[in-house]
Amino acid sequence: MALEAHELLVETDSVLIFDESGFAKKGHPFADVARQWNERQGKVDNCQVSVLATLCRGDLAL
Repeated sequence: MALEAHELLVETDSVLIFDESGFAKKGHPFADVARQWNERQGKVDNCQVSVLATLCRGDLAL
């Protein structure tokens, strides 16, 4: 998969975007939940943080 992404990124009209998002978790226990900074809430609270990667290419017609 990494090789496929590299092949797409060598094009001049492609960009890889990373975004970190925090999801508040209350109630019953969830995997990978800890007290950490949650940007959506603007405070430290129990949340799960995920990093999302998106490949954007300029060759798609809108």
